[in-house]
Amino acid sequence: MPAETTTARRPSPALDRFAAVAPGLALCAVLAGLSYAIAAWPALNQAVPLSALTVGILAGVLVRLCVPIPASMEPGIRWTLHYVLRTGIVLLGFRLVLQDMLSVGMGGLALVVLAVGSTLTLAVVLGRALRLPDTLSVLVGSGTGICGASAVVA
Repeated sequence: MPAETTTARRPSPALDRFAAVAPGLALCAVLAGLSYAIAAWPALNQAVPLSALTVGILAGVLVRLCVPIPASMEPGIRWTLHYVLRTGIVLLGFRLVLQDMLSVGMGGLALVVLAVGSTLTLAVVLGRALRLPDTLSVLVGSGTGICGASAVVA
């Protein structure tokens, strides 16, 4: 009588990776949904109009500081920060198109160049005064001058 051969199916590496990031990704998705709901809340919106992005950053900081996060959620949180947040920032940048830039005219473009340049210069000067690496100062200055504070926080 031939012996039965049992082959155990191993889950795929992609499935393993998804299982590792799913809990943290779910937490981030819930926080994002809550951020949109809070930002759209009429009573809050009349008193202090905040974007969902601002509410999300504040909620993330609050949760990280006040709630112990299980280690099983860390891979998903890191994955969300690395891929989803960066993709969101790039997509946010696509909202500004060439036609919009040209519509402000030469005076507006000159003002934008002046504002970005002065922000970058000030960041480097302050960074050196605080003895920070120039690379960090340029990163913070360009992020603030070009994208805004939300990109720097991200």
